Amino acid sequence: MPAILKGYVDRVFAYGFAYAYGEQGVDKLLQGKKGLIINTHGTPKEIYDQIGMTAGLKITSDTGIFDFTGIEPVEHLLFGNVPHAGEAALKEMLKQVEQTVASVF
Repeated sequence: MPAILKGYVDRVFAYGFAYAYGEQGVDKLLQGKKGLIINTHGTPKEIYDQIGMTAGLKITSDTGIFDFTGIEPVEHLLFGNVPHAGEAALKEMLKQVEQTVASVF
């Protein structure tokens, strides 16, 4: 994850706001919330899938951040090859985002 995003996560999903430790272990203080993650990157998605990066992104964000704090990850969209995608491909990505947002919220 880019350093600026990591800094945001560290500041926002902080102890005492997003989670705490209690007698039963981790208290997930953001339960009842839903989260949608959209990742874009320059590498084609197929390559990220092959090398395990897609799975790594999902584990880090969906499990390591959202689930750890009680947020229900409702969807995680990953779009690859974005800088080199043509106008039609970019429009299709935006359409998928719009459809996903409409269906989960």
